[in-house]
Amino acid sequence: MHDDDNPKTEAGDLTELSSEVTTRFLKMSLDGPKKPIDSLLDRLRDAPEKEFFAGLLEQATGRTAAELQPILCTKDGELNDVLGFKNQSVELFRQYKDLQSHLSATAIYFSAIASALANHGKKITSQSNEELEAAILDLAATVDPPWADMFINAVEQLRSHG
Repeated sequence: MHDDDNPKTEAGDLTELSSEVTTRFLKMSLDGPKKPIDSLLDRLRDAPEKEFFAGLLEQATGRTAAELQPILCTKDGELNDVLGFKNQSVELFRQYKDLQSHLSATAIYFSAIASALANHGKKITSQSNEELEAAILDLAATVDPPWADMFINAVEQLRSHG
């Protein structure tokens, strides 16, 4: 074997990669880069505490879950408040401090989008319906009521008016 046959990088010999690392690289190349929703869903699935999602929303907004539920999960909430949360999430993404803040931004972003759909019949994102539906369904399957109910209602709205 010639030295040219052995792939190398500045970091070293690529033939020494473990099968786990190789599999991960292959999966990344097939799936593309991980999206923020994927990181959130992974963390929600691993979270032992039921209140983790609500805690992320609280961190993103500075409001308690009890204050957020009527705004996001009912038709009593104002659309302007929901739009404000979505805009706030975009700003949080720009300020990226750490994984926790990124998860909080993702949580409030999708919650605001789902709330606008479920409670106001408005789509406030340019994401495709297919991409949005997949993310919202995954969230609905991962969180508890009343958040799950809001996500389910959003998917129903998306499908009926999509």
